[in-house]
Amino acid sequence: MKNVRNLKLIAMILTTIMASSTFVACGGSDDDEQDEWNSSNDNGDDSSSDPTYELVKKNISANVSYGDYSWNISIKSKLASVFPGKSITYGVESGYGDYQYYEHFKFNNYYIQKKDGNGNMTISYPIFVGNEYASEGLYWSSYKALKVKKANGEKLSSSEQDLWNDIVKYMNAKESKAKSTYCGRLYAQFDNKRYVYYTFGQKPSPGTNNGSGSSNTDGGTSGDSTGGSTSYEKPDIAFNDFTAYQTRLKVVYKIYNKDKAKVTSAKVYYGTSSNPTKSVSATVSGVLITANISGLKKGTTYYIKCVATGKGGTTTTGTTKVITNY
Repeated sequence: MKNVRNLKLIAMILTTIMASSTFVACGGSDDDEQDEWNSSNDNGDDSSSDPTYELVKKNISANVSYGDYSWNISIKSKLASVFPGKSITYGVESGYGDYQYYEHFKFNNYYIQKKDGNGNMTISYPIFVGNEYASEGLYWSSYKALKVKKANGEKLSSSEQDLWNDIVKYMNAKESKAKSTYCGRLYAQFDNKRYVYYTFGQKPSPGTNNGSGSSNTDGGTSGDSTGGSTSYEKPDIAFNDFTAYQTRLKVVYKIYNKDKAKVTSAKVYYGTSSNPTKSVSATVSGVLITANISGLKKGTTYYIKCVATGKGGTTTTGTTKVITNY
């Protein structure tokens, strides 16, 4: 009975989302909205035979970090001015394990994308993609919608809170496998060709045409790292969740390479500017880093970041915005 209520609530949340935005997913074949592309050139990114690719590489860049069950993508593009009059589509090809890059998604004005009108965009893209994680993908969309409500200081109803708890438990159980096998690559498409300019997630298997251009294949978090060891890895950490009160916050970060990083200590920095300087010591327990921040102002936006130190070095995450309750 509880599952039925959850499904009804998910449907209602998704109806609200889809009323104002669309998330376009394309399978292995083209649909009415998807431009055709040159299948004779597997990925449209062969720089040895296509000089256009060099122009693409020079005029687009990206950065990808991971956190909150999502790949957080930032793209800066000058392609519109370099190729005036071209209809340029931006998107990502995704896959898991041996099924690499079998599905693509267009970044096409859906509710988890922000654009500034000058070729720059940020996208929150789910770790759960395609048929392998169909249920998790559905849960992820509802999770994002509920997360926005919490961030805005709105109180969840009892049904929404139950759904939230179920979603987090369900996605936590699947997250590790999805992240450890995921591979993705960003593309820009025009003139019936896709130009792959950035790869992320896991390294592709030998023999896979992975494109070229700027790449990042570690799937790690953004920020600076120092130190290092031949025996251990620097911590791979990302923001995971937070609980807001009027004058305090509980924030949680997750360690994705616990056994290889051996995190020994962590601090969470906070403040009302984008470069927070105040800090509190955090507790490291298993894969979670937890900090309680008190003495805050109600209804206020705070910026937080985590600095974790282990036997392989120190990692500083990017900043995340959270809001205390009114």
